[in-house]
Amino acid sequence: MVTNWAIRFGVQMWEIGKQTTRLKDIHERYKQEATIRRVDGLELLRQMADDVDKMVESRTLAVRRIMDVAEQASMSHREDSGIVANYYNAKRLNEWYDGDQVELKEGYKELKLTPNPRFFGTSVNLSLSSVHVPTNVFDGAPDVQNSLFWSERLNPIFVHNYETDPTLSWQFFGSSTGYMRQYPAVKWLQDEYEADLFDCRVRPWYIRAAASAKDMIILLDTSGSMTGVRKEIARHVVINLLETLSDNDFVNVMKFGEVPEAVVPCFQDKLVQANLENIRELRLALDETETVNIANFSAALTQGFEILAKYNRTNQGTQCNQAIMLVTDGAPQNYHEIFEKYNLPHKPVRLFTYLIGREITDTKATEDISCNNKGYFTHVTTLAEVREQVLKYIPVLARPMVLYQNHHPVVWSHVYADLTDPKLSDWLWELRERRRQRDRTTNFRQLHKIQAENGSYYVYFDPTQGKTANSNPRYRLMTTLATPVYDRRNFSNITEYILVNDAVWVERIKTVRTANILGVAGTDVPVKDFQKLIPAYKLGVNGYSFITTNNGYVLFHPDYRPIYQDILKPNFNAVDMSEVELVDTDDEPRNNDTVLMQMRREMIEKRDGEMNMRVRVHIDSMRRASIRQNRYFYKGIKETPFSLAIVQPEGYGQYRVEGQKEIKHYRLGNVSELFKKKNWKVHPDWIYCQYMYDTPDHALLTPEAEVFHFMERSQRPAWKWRSRYGAQSSKDSSKGGIYSKRQNKDDYFCDKDLFQSLVFDAIATQPFDEKGLIKYSKSDGLGILKMFGVSIIFVATRSGLLKWHDEVTLAEREDGVYHPYGEGYENRHFSESNNGAIDEIWYKRAVEQNSVEPDSFVYSLPFDAGMKNDSLVTASHAIFVDKEGHKAPAAVVGLQFKHSLFVETFFNITHTCMAGMKCNSTCASEELECYVLDNNGFIIISEKRENSGKFFGEVDGTIMDSLVHYEIYQKIRIYDYQSVCFDKTEKKSSASLLLTPLKTIKLAASWAVGRLSWLVLQTQLSQFLSESWVGAISQLAEEVREEVDDFVEATDPNQDFPPDPKYSDPPVIEVGNPNIEAARINKTRVRPCDREVDLYALQQEKLYDSEKQQNKPLKGRLASCSQSTFGNQCGRSFTAHRIPHSNLILVVVDTLCPCDSRKMSIEPMEVYYNETERCDRLSQPLYRQRPTECISYHPEEEEIKMCGTCSKSNFSLFGLLLPLYVILRSILSS
Repeated sequence: MVTNWAIRFGVQMWEIGKQTTRLKDIHERYKQEATIRRVDGLELLRQMADDVDKMVESRTLAVRRIMDVAEQASMSHREDSGIVANYYNAKRLNEWYDGDQVELKEGYKELKLTPNPRFFGTSVNLSLSSVHVPTNVFDGAPDVQNSLFWSERLNPIFVHNYETDPTLSWQFFGSSTGYMRQYPAVKWLQDEYEADLFDCRVRPWYIRAAASAKDMIILLDTSGSMTGVRKEIARHVVINLLETLSDNDFVNVMKFGEVPEAVVPCFQDKLVQANLENIRELRLALDETETVNIANFSAALTQGFEILAKYNRTNQGTQCNQAIMLVTDGAPQNYHEIFEKYNLPHKPVRLFTYLIGREITDTKATEDISCNNKGYFTHVTTLAEVREQVLKYIPVLARPMVLYQNHHPVVWSHVYADLTDPKLSDWLWELRERRRQRDRTTNFRQLHKIQAENGSYYVYFDPTQGKTANSNPRYRLMTTLATPVYDRRNFSNITEYILVNDAVWVERIKTVRTANILGVAGTDVPVKDFQKLIPAYKLGVNGYSFITTNNGYVLFHPDYRPIYQDILKPNFNAVDMSEVELVDTDDEPRNNDTVLMQMRREMIEKRDGEMNMRVRVHIDSMRRASIRQNRYFYKGIKETPFSLAIVQPEGYGQYRVEGQKEIKHYRLGNVSELFKKKNWKVHPDWIYCQYMYDTPDHALLTPEAEVFHFMERSQRPAWKWRSRYGAQSSKDSSKGGIYSKRQNKDDYFCDKDLFQSLVFDAIATQPFDEKGLIKYSKSDGLGILKMFGVSIIFVATRSGLLKWHDEVTLAEREDGVYHPYGEGYENRHFSESNNGAIDEIWYKRAVEQNSVEPDSFVYSLPFDAGMKNDSLVTASHAIFVDKEGHKAPAAVVGLQFKHSLFVETFFNITHTCMAGMKCNSTCASEELECYVLDNNGFIIISEKRENSGKFFGEVDGTIMDSLVHYEIYQKIRIYDYQSVCFDKTEKKSSASLLLTPLKTIKLAASWAVGRLSWLVLQTQLSQFLSESWVGAISQLAEEVREEVDDFVEATDPNQDFPPDPKYSDPPVIEVGNPNIEAARINKTRVRPCDREVDLYALQQEKLYDSEKQQNKPLKGRLASCSQSTFGNQCGRSFTAHRIPHSNLILVVVDTLCPCDSRKMSIEPMEVYYNETERCDRLSQPLYRQRPTECISYHPEEEEIKMCGTCSKSNFSLFGLLLPLYVILRSILSS
């Protein structure tokens, strides 16, 4: 009887799906007119790699042109200490008094800016560049003004580059003085509440281009004298040093008192790769550093030299630059004997010293340590000047490159987020937590007011209130191509003062040998630019591509997930290939598979190859999983540290439907007539045809408008197919390379194969367009639509075409009111959120289902369906073209209908006995519970509506476990190596402010200094004060805001407090008499971690006898699972049946025996490692390849004697207040 229920339900739904979608007619069209072609993976990879190579060549030539012009401009410029540069400050554009656009604010300029899609919709000016000056840089300084003046000559080459290659993104020159000139000109987007922390000199592209890779040992003096302000300054020096490193560098931080030791015990006697995770470990360890005892410089220097020598001797680390950074408040001697033993005569290790403390006057020994070892000495007296002083070591490392003059290494950065410092993840998370607390406290007060008005404790705060567009930032991932810019003058004139007698100083101009780096020229390459050159339609459904770096990290990958809750993950740019390709094995986590490691090594070495692997794949927010056999093809990308891989699923992934319609040969009328209707869309990210330039004349608002425009244009007599890069020309930069001349404003490029495939698919799916799709009469068609509440019928194809019919309008005419897309969908049309064709989950699942049961639909339901009044069921079916024993997917048809009516249909069948059959019970009986589960174990139908969409194991884990035991479902363990975990931070008591009056004094002092800091920033008083301290203002002001936030957390909830609407995160406050503790959040700190989860996949062959071609139901029994009051044990019976023509099974459970049911969860759980395992992972990186360029030595460098002098102290008001503030904080926090 149960089998008959399953068969009847499955057959009925299959017939309805066939009739409504016209899949038979569409399939027949493809079968008649399309062909099947086997895809040569290696040849496809070669073609794609060639396209990427061309793009790389174009970008490289553009950057080299910027570099050439910059060096020539600097060479021809005469330094003038009184020069005033005229430039557009990106932070001072287009702001008027009172917003009337009549009177510009003082110090601001007006510049016409126009939105441009090429630059992510940002408003830009394509004729000029704008300049960003960091907060910690004084743009009135003579060196900055001179550099700004000559760099104005970069504007013409910026424009030329863009005109000859309109696919270029941002171009820029980052100056060693701190500013960044960026093209096209843009207004700097900065929230008034946030500090501007951007400094081009600590961006990954600048760091990599300005100097070759380096091994760095940071020696931090933690003797008893390094307390108070000195300790704080030293800690910031170390943090800023760490921020100048990239994942091509190796580092360790060692503290030394009497005995030197690593701040992270796990890193003792080691150098670790300077990726974000290791840098984070080092930064957190600095917070736990204590200052005691006497500094043993000899032991610290000796250990530093020995570690560096060991890594150099054993071919570890970078095998390039090596440096020791000594952070101390003074060295007692110059330790010549140690340097003579370890570093002379060739001085392979550079020594950089950072002398901490304003009152230190004896600097000779510390200076000698640097000057005698090819390093640089800096005297850091305040927190404000830390960054500027730290960055002085980079030009020193760059000297050998500059001395070679004609050799400019071209480097690529790792993946990073545009205009966002990746090292700020922890800081941004802390801000998020504080704003959540602020908003929650505000909502708590609102709750009290509402209760006072109506006396009710049942209050719901709408989570959409207070949201703004900025509360959901989107990060644009990219890499950057960059090259250093040299000062071609080997000598400079400096001014020095000579003491003639006890009271007379004489100024003298002296010519000295120099090797100065002017900055770095570069251009951004958005990750999407790579992906556009590797078209998804050529890879096919469930095929994909990815790129790896020389470190084995992915530049992009379909399972690369860098963002969590709108914030970059702490380790987002160091996701290894082995962490996204999950080999199907039962090994422990991070037990790297041999085949995978072999492929990883070959890709890092940029070798060509192919490989087969059986992998585990997860989709749908890591709730569904499957096992797939994949074929991998990979190849290195020229002139980059990258390798490209494409992946094909075994079987259907090796074949493509070949069908194109040459537009000029279309004989049935105008091709554009196929696209006259409004019920179609194309893939929004695919390029069919596109103009080179985004001019107002080409402002085609939607992808569909663009396709239609070119569809009409393609029928003109003069039409020609043009590729993105056209015919190749010489690679000589003087001839312009790929683009030898400016493109015409009406020039365009097309993907001919994709465009003509789109036309072919439009013709093949014409049966879907025909009237009479369903005969809408009371007796048939409309009855079906009303029976299931069908809202939409659709077809999507391999070329990205989506067509649909809104059938819900007919039902609306009959029934009056009917929500077409289910509750909670905010009236978003299906076509707006499902226009990704082969990238959509329902498309991928339908294609996978074809190998299980070709004549079937895949049914899916939102996971939160049980929480809504009604939801929509999505049913999809893949149309395959089968010829000569090979088949490939061409399209997917489907429909959406009301879940409640789907359930009603099921129970209409299962609540009655079949005609002519006797039955003791049905799904309507109390002794039976009936469930319909999908192929991943989620409940599609249940007698209890609230169970809909849930994982079956959460409802009845005992039965689900039995289904796994009987191999009806296969357990697939998925490891998430990109996850984040949360450590709770200490909760402060609401009475803490009452413990001591000093708390109030501290808050008042914080407020006063903070307000002064913001006053200086907002009124630009910094221009009249010393430039050395400006950089710390923003950090200090943020600390003040944190103090105020902590105060808010502890205040009376009835006190009025204005919310910050930008970051509202209001909660749902449940019943009960609330108190202030109910409004307090558990503050957390985010950290990278691993998680694991067991997911499930249906094995339908276990429920079907292929020889007899009939269902083979499972009948199981949970024996002795409960004991009655009379001592009799009972068992619980259940049965599972395949529902034909679907991805569903019917599970019927006997409820007479009240067995205890355990719960099964599919929530990922953290994987815990012992300290040894964790230490090994952090300190022993997987195989990597060093950068190909290393310039760390030039014989003439010894002639350069400039190694730093004691910094001159400047009087400033803030310079006096800042130490007082730090001292006060130190006293009160203790």
